[in-house]
Amino acid sequence: MGAIAFYVPVALIPKRYSAIDIASNGQLQGIIKYSDLLHPESREVITALSTVEGVEIHMLTGDNKRTATAVAAGLGILPMHTHAEAFPEQKATVVRLLLIQKLHTPLLNRIMVSITFLGNPLVMLISSLGLAISPLYYNRRWQATILGIAGVGATLLNCLMKILFSRAQPALWKHIINVGQHSFPSGHAMVSIVIYGFTGYILAKQFPEWRFWIYGLTIILIAAVGFSRLYLGVHWLTDVTAGYAAGLVWLITCILSLESQQKYGSLQAG
Repeated sequence: MGAIAFYVPVALIPKRYSAIDIASNGQLQGIIKYSDLLHPESREVITALSTVEGVEIHMLTGDNKRTATAVAAGLGILPMHTHAEAFPEQKATVVRLLLIQKLHTPLLNRIMVSITFLGNPLVMLISSLGLAISPLYYNRRWQATILGIAGVGATLLNCLMKILFSRAQPALWKHIINVGQHSFPSGHAMVSIVIYGFTGYILAKQFPEWRFWIYGLTIILIAAVGFSRLYLGVHWLTDVTAGYAAGLVWLITCILSLESQQKYGSLQAG
């Protein structure tokens, strides 16, 4: 017996139904049509809840977008508050982001936009390249070179991963900043941990008596950039954590390269 494939045909099924196609050996054997009927009192409950001050109604469902939109319309739920094709773990992430949205204030919005600017990959790349060719690093050639490589490498790797995964950014509410098309992994999280992490490492080596404060402030800055992306609703939590993970691997690689080069230079000088 051949493998069974599942597919939902849009054209053949009425709006309020979903379907499973049963196929064997590449041949369609039949269609199973199913529907979860709405309880008559559901719309009344939703309507009553929507009149309560401070309450915002959202629908999270594993159904496809077409079915979810039709059900939401029957319940009186706005399309922008309807989240389709959400698996259990995604539902939890949506709820977390919606809870973060409740923190929004005009002042906090401006603060978070400023913080997220500090993690802008293009700004970080230009800054790292600027430091790499700066006279301040004239006597620190390898540190400057690897800092430039770290910035360029992190940016290119992030772009490649975004294209590879092509994950759409969340659209749970109207964004207050311009965003790109792909979200996984977060470029802000990935590039910030590389550039700020590498810079913090260099400063801690140069000023060992201040290394606790340097590392502490570096971690806070990197974490703040990641949280700003969640606050602004432009990334899922997995986007940010994946950006940190990928960036950390690249950061360790760059630090090990620097350490190896410095040891090699010391041996040559000796």
